[in-house]
Amino acid sequence: MGRREKPLEPEAGPVQRFASELRELRRTAGGPTYRAMARSCPYSAPTLSVAAAGERLPSLAVTLAYVVACGGDPELWEKRWHMAAADEAGNTRDDGAEAPYPGLARYEPEDSDHFFGRDALVTELLELIGRRPFVALVGASGSGKSSLLRAGLIPAVRASTDGPEVIRILTPSPPHIRDGLLSEGALVLVDQFEELFTVCRNPVERNAFIQALLDSPARIVIAVRADFYGRCAEHPALAAALKEAVLLVGPMTAEQLREAVVGPATAEQLTVERALTARIVADAGAEPGGLPLVSHALLEIWRRRRGRTLTEAAYESIGGLHGAIAHTAEGVFAGFTEPEAHAARVLLLRLITPGEASADTRRPAQRAELELSPESTLVLERLVRARLLTIDDQAVNLAHEALITGWPRLRRWIENDRETLRMHRRLTEAAGVWEELGRDEGALYWGAQLELAREAFTESDALTPEERAFLLASTQAHDKARRAGARATRRLRFLTACLSLLVCLATIAGGMAWWQSEVSQRRAVDAEARRVAQMADTMRETDPATAIRLSLAAWRLADLPETRRALFAAAAQSDIASFTPPWTSAPGFINGQHRLSADGQTVMSVGANHIDRWDVSSGNRLPQLKILERSWTRVMEIAPDLRTAVVRVARGVQLWDLSSSTPTGQVLTSPHGFSQSWFTTRGHLLALHEQGRSVGLWNIRSGAKVLDTGGRWDTIHQVEVTSDDRLLVFCADEGPLQLWNVRERRRIATPWLDRIGSCARNSFRFTPEGGTLAVATATGVRRWELSSGRELARVGTTPQSDLAFSANGAYLATLGDGEILVWRMTSPTQPMLRFPVHGRNVFALRLDMFRGVLRYAMGQKHAFTVRTIHVSTPTRDVAQEVPLTAAKYSPDGTALATVSAGRYELRNGDGTGRLGELEPAPAACDVDCARFLAFDRHSETFAYLPASGRVVVWNLKNVRRTRTPPVPPGVTALALIDSLGKVVVSRTYAHLQFVDALSLAPGQKGAVWSNLVEDRPGTVLATGAYDSLVTSARQRITHDSNGMSADHFIAHGEGPLTAVAVSNDRELMAVSDVDGRITLWDGEGRRRISVLSAGDPLDRTVDATPPALAFSPDSRKLAVGEASGGVRVWDTASPRSPGKPLPQSYGPVLALSFTPDTRQVRVTTPHTASHTWSLDASHTAEALCSRPGQSFPKAEWKTYLPDVPHRSICPG
Repeated sequence: MGRREKPLEPEAGPVQRFASELRELRRTAGGPTYRAMARSCPYSAPTLSVAAAGERLPSLAVTLAYVVACGGDPELWEKRWHMAAADEAGNTRDDGAEAPYPGLARYEPEDSDHFFGRDALVTELLELIGRRPFVALVGASGSGKSSLLRAGLIPAVRASTDGPEVIRILTPSPPHIRDGLLSEGALVLVDQFEELFTVCRNPVERNAFIQALLDSPARIVIAVRADFYGRCAEHPALAAALKEAVLLVGPMTAEQLREAVVGPATAEQLTVERALTARIVADAGAEPGGLPLVSHALLEIWRRRRGRTLTEAAYESIGGLHGAIAHTAEGVFAGFTEPEAHAARVLLLRLITPGEASADTRRPAQRAELELSPESTLVLERLVRARLLTIDDQAVNLAHEALITGWPRLRRWIENDRETLRMHRRLTEAAGVWEELGRDEGALYWGAQLELAREAFTESDALTPEERAFLLASTQAHDKARRAGARATRRLRFLTACLSLLVCLATIAGGMAWWQSEVSQRRAVDAEARRVAQMADTMRETDPATAIRLSLAAWRLADLPETRRALFAAAAQSDIASFTPPWTSAPGFINGQHRLSADGQTVMSVGANHIDRWDVSSGNRLPQLKILERSWTRVMEIAPDLRTAVVRVARGVQLWDLSSSTPTGQVLTSPHGFSQSWFTTRGHLLALHEQGRSVGLWNIRSGAKVLDTGGRWDTIHQVEVTSDDRLLVFCADEGPLQLWNVRERRRIATPWLDRIGSCARNSFRFTPEGGTLAVATATGVRRWELSSGRELARVGTTPQSDLAFSANGAYLATLGDGEILVWRMTSPTQPMLRFPVHGRNVFALRLDMFRGVLRYAMGQKHAFTVRTIHVSTPTRDVAQEVPLTAAKYSPDGTALATVSAGRYELRNGDGTGRLGELEPAPAACDVDCARFLAFDRHSETFAYLPASGRVVVWNLKNVRRTRTPPVPPGVTALALIDSLGKVVVSRTYAHLQFVDALSLAPGQKGAVWSNLVEDRPGTVLATGAYDSLVTSARQRITHDSNGMSADHFIAHGEGPLTAVAVSNDRELMAVSDVDGRITLWDGEGRRRISVLSAGDPLDRTVDATPPALAFSPDSRKLAVGEASGGVRVWDTASPRSPGKPLPQSYGPVLALSFTPDTRQVRVTTPHTASHTWSLDASHTAEALCSRPGQSFPKAEWKTYLPDVPHRSICPG
């Protein structure tokens, strides 16, 4: 016997868990020895043993050899291996070790032991310095100039015997250069020489700095970006000095890149996988200026190293070369609160100089300029810790300009605010000059420049005290004269003419290469379309409106499987918009929070003398509502019609007419003061809580007090009044709800309300007509008819914390645990729609069925976001007044059998009409009634089990009905085998399982039920190939000359089955098991084709209802419907794709079918007999374009598709 294997701990991580699964596979295969396994594969026994040892993840090739030797499924295990590799790569390590790669930062002199790949260039630079006193190092951004100077040149100079006495490093700073820096015998390295043109705007200071370098006795080396090298010619003496004194820093060769990747790791006794080295060399070889991307990717890989090995799996997990920076930056940004995110945006944009006719560059800034708030200080520290920013002598800078191009969020910020950024840089510079000149009035802004600055920088923008003082001084001193000027752009016309000429020449000269060009362009467009589709998928939760537009744009660019999937995902996503009003930190913003109007259309923020408003649908700012006086401390409440506000004044509260900006009515006073206020629904009455006292109602027009509830309460949690101002209900302190008759000024006795106890944690609403009170409780929404006190049917049974009725009271939205449910009041036992909630602190539900939207707010104070969900209702012809509990379609989709309130019905496939009268269903039958319905494979015969206990078999062609003898006890399912003329039932009796059959042969007399199988066959779920039966116990019951027999070897590896569907051609079979997996098999259940994946787990958490499965008539498509209402469609030719999601159905999916032309899917739910979703991409795009706001502005298009000309995503 071999030695016992070391025990494993699957909870210890993905490697141990994967090894445990390999051992379980070997055990299931009968426990073959590793020596026996080695005979059937090209690997030795020790190699196979190590694969399951749990010390490290085996290679994919060894894993598949292990699996094949044990008779496993290679495709399934390949997927498991990739998942384990991704999990292992995602584990970052923080063991205190020093990283051998600097990431976005440059290599410093002390990092010379880790600096590889530039030996030849360092030697050339040393030789050039020996010959010339003034040398320029020129290269693209990201080519490694700064690292070459510090980690390459300085150590080499120090190691030489005839090196300089002093080595100094500086960046351009004209006003502060000292003669001591340029002493004889010194070597002066001027890094980032381009900042002389981007940061220094004064040509006099710039020329003085250059001349000081040229006149110095020291040897000078400047490092300048290639796109700024031409600017050096602006200074004649500098241009002359650089003749034959320029060293060009080009991209690394493949061998040099390999050294730069492997060398630092080897120096620290680390190993780099060969595949990883090859990937990075290949990815970076065609990337100009890609060294910072390589270094940052290697730093992130090192943080995710496996033991002492840098792996390709870690490279994949961070998104490769181009995704590493965004992966790191987004990880830091995701940890910010809303105020911190705003501070991060302001801080990072201050470190950017937008390019005029060149690329955007970084801009160093003093720390004091960036720390404008406590959040800014915290954000700065986090960004520095993440190595995204650097701090040198109180100067803060981006770690590298690669951050600008490699982080899409930062690039989008720059593109959105490019002009404002340019104005801000000019404002900062002008304010600095003004301070240096002793605040001379001649340095202030005047005329148009001042007007533009005042318009761009309001009081809420984050400006430094110096910039604010400069604008204030300019505003006080400016005159009304405006400066006239315009910029000429003849260069564009010239370039256009040249481009036209080149196009003509290219057309004439390149006729033979036309087809190749077409193919190349098409591939480029396809690649861009796939990129945009993937981008849309990542934004569906954070920015749903943009995700929809990107999905449409991707499909318009190229009709590909990926873009079609994105298009259908856009139609299926419930969230359609997310609006966050501008974060306000101005001194005038006194209330500290935003408010959502009662109709959900407007967001308001209250300032000291105005109210800002935004339209939620468009995001546009609405005209301000002015409040001219400042005699109150805050606005307490705003009326539902947005015309009146309640403001606190010194003696009490005052009503304010917002349309005319004037007070209205008398001041309402109380010796105790008012702490809370509420407008009624129509806005005619105002409820006020006197501090520590009672709740009262006042008539707004007359100022008269119409109700005083008496009592003494410290806190009033909620007040509601019926739409006709007849009844009032409120919750005080920890007591029960109190109901009052306003007109009769008396409290109504409500013992039925007292039973729910304290109301402090319950939300409550009157129905719009005022006849019913609904209270959200821990056991669902309870409702009482106010005229009689009778409790109506409860809405749901799970905890609900908030609720909102539609305008007509027919629908109710409730907030549950992480989701919002929409209910039909005619059938409150089952939600019609359910939507996930994205965020915490959700409140202010607004249900607008007229516009087809549901809105809710989340966050608090400044961090306030309104999300909009698309809500649709079923059409009247298919809506169910009494909910369905079960349903089944005929195989061809022309007939539909349903169960509702104990009644069977047979309808047309579209859910309309009745095909005949059916007997009542069994009394104990509920959702399991679907198993008492059966169609034959040709859709010619229908059978059902009624309450009489005799199966009714109905020939749908001649409407002839046959009743069988009473069925045996314990029937669990019903099936038809048409070629044998048999009715089959499965049943459970006395803890035993049976399958019985009854022949329906014409003219046969004395038919009786006969037992076919009694070896625990399970429940019959479907009729399979060759008229076999498929059961829940994975048995395939077939017919031969000896009768029926059970085959135990189908769907190997699945658990007990819960649902089965067989294609019309009997070549495919889809099954779901108790673990929620949905697997595609061949028709006989012998060969697993694929486990279906939706990209994210199918929702199996709502309840244990089995999914609905259906093949299309041509067997090319498979539809899967879930208890959550979700439906997804796969092409059976590519089952490993994520499938196409369809819009959410109206409740749990009971049954599915395709229309005969396979262009639509029919869905049956408790609330709809049969509604259809289109599978045509053009129709889906048309439906999306019919929604408002589906235009793609040019500026936004440029941000997301910078290399594609703008085009309309919706016709017209």
